[in-house]
Amino acid sequence: MKKIIKLILLVVVSSFLITSCGGKAGNSLTDIKERGNIVMYTEAGFPPFAYRGNAGSVEGIDMDISLEIAKEIGVALNTQDVKFTSLIPSLTGGKADFVAAGMTNTEERSKTVDFSNDYLVAYQSVLSLEGKGYQKISELADKKIGVQTGSTSDIIVSAEAKKVKLEDGTTVDGIFENTGTEIKRYETVLEAVQDLKNGRIDAIVVGSIVGDNLISNNPDINDEKLLDRDGKEYSESNAIAVKKGNTELLNLINKVLARLEETGKLDEIYKKHAESIIKN
Repeated sequence: MKKIIKLILLVVVSSFLITSCGGKAGNSLTDIKERGNIVMYTEAGFPPFAYRGNAGSVEGIDMDISLEIAKEIGVALNTQDVKFTSLIPSLTGGKADFVAAGMTNTEERSKTVDFSNDYLVAYQSVLSLEGKGYQKISELADKKIGVQTGSTSDIIVSAEAKKVKLEDGTTVDGIFENTGTEIKRYETVLEAVQDLKNGRIDAIVVGSIVGDNLISNNPDINDEKLLDRDGKEYSESNAIAVKKGNTELLNLINKVLARLEETGKLDEIYKKHAESIIKN
């Protein structure tokens, strides 16, 4: 009887140890190779980075780069399409090996995950129906603005809805503070485009690469470079995210990105998807 009790306790303790160590497949290169696949999380409503093709499968710039990463390791690519707000939690929780979703490398996100070298540099755009053409962020005061939940665009717009601390340390009212500005958040940019066309919102703030792609398929939408309160562009860099401290995988991803850039393959991938057909 005592042996049985000891055995049960051993099983319970072992289970606890496994759970406390993650309880999920490891994310090291050794784990990935043993598993035979690498898990990439993305959000497939963000063309041309990730979107659903005619056959319903995930396509895009990030998909092609991810396939090159899997090829470099010698394993299959396991793609998971989730909400944008679920990407980083899936990475920190060990479900994803890496995230490729047109994600901007920001100071806040870098506290939680590690980013690769930049593979695309862009800026923020503001989309509106032809004839309106907003450009300065101040012109969006008292308007209905659409953004993708949790995106860099969401962060920028939301920051102007409250007190803003300037570079010189002074605090001023946010551009949208007490103006009646309405910020409407969407799971995908394509949902925001539908509302823009139907007159439910006045403008969409989005990364320029996505914005350029959207207007190429929607001639009734105007695309302008968004300028901040000082008339400057909101520049941003897109990178791939890995779990904090996963240096081995990060170095391999940087190696793949460097190869793609040196051989011109990265430009080919961008051009391939820049004119992709988006069905709204």
